[in-house]
Order: sequence, then structure tokens, then C-alpha cells
Amino acid sequence: MKSVKNMTKLKERVFQDIAMFLGSEFSKYLIEHPTVGDQIPENAVIVFRIKGNEEFNGWMRKVAESVREAEQPIVTVDVEKFKQPSSSISKLKVEVLEREHN
Repeated sequence: MKSVKNMTKLKERVFQDIAMFLGSEFSKYLIEHPTVGDQIPENAVIVFRIKGNEEFNGWMRKVAESVREAEQPIVTVDVEKFKQPSSSISKLKVEVLEREHN
């Protein structure tokens, strides 16, 4: 039974990390697409949903409901597709300072 509880805590932590990542990425998206932000009511609770991940989506909705104040709107943001991650480094230099001697 303890391993199930630990797994639940681990899953909760993973879901928290995903939610923080999505929040950060959504902020960047809003900077690039400011008119999207105009659709979101002031003081809204944002619920991120990932296409095909019903377990995360349910968890996210439950968290939103638990922190929502009376009359506070809930807005869902459906993440349907991610870009391929890329590095922001445009140029670098690699230098080996010391090699292992055989």
C-alpha cells in the first residue's frame, strides 16, 4: 500500500511540474499572441488541458476547483500541439581542458 501512496505523490509532483511548465510556456505564447490574452477574463483560474492526457486534465480541473473563489471564472486552455524544442544558443565554443590519460 505504501508504494501506491508514493506513486500517487510522484504522479502529483509530475503533474505539478507539467502545470508549471505549461504556465511558463503559455506566458510566452501570450507575449507572441497578445490578442489571445484579451479573451481571458480578469482574475480567471486557468485550467490547462493536454490533448490525449485525461488523467492530467482531470487533476488540473480538480486543482482549479479547489483554489477557485466564488464567482471566479474558469478558463480552459487546450494544448493541442507542441513545437519541437530548440536551443536559444546561436553560437558556442567547446574546449576540452583536460583529457584522461591512459
